[in-house]
Amino acid sequence: MRSVLVDTDVVSFLFKRDTRANLYRADLDAALHLISFMSVAELYRWPISGGWGDKKKRELENYLQRYTLIWPNVDICRLWARVASDFQMPMADAWIAATALHYQIPVITHNRSHFIRVQGLTVLSHS
Repeated sequence: MRSVLVDTDVVSFLFKRDTRANLYRADLDAALHLISFMSVAELYRWPISGGWGDKKKRELENYLQRYTLIWPNVDICRLWARVASDFQMPMADAWIAATALHYQIPVITHNRSHFIRVQGLTVLSHS
């Protein structure tokens, strides 16, 4: 089974049942869905900034169980430093790119422009 790293924006489309999620269904079919620790951190920010109630927080927690969480290691940290420096990327995007590069898997994102310059990174996007 192939693996894909799902960027925060696509995870959010799927969680919120946004119609843009349909653009990525074929890319996600028959794949192991991985998620970076950075995306999880970004998603955990929503309840705090949005003042969510307990029910909605549990929905997010339950939804995220569908993904295999990827934590950084020393090699990913080194890649992050290179990607963040070489491509002047925001911290969150650089973590996601470094993770995908390390595991040599595509990143599925609706923010193509954030990732397309990273050499060696496969970007699946329909934006």
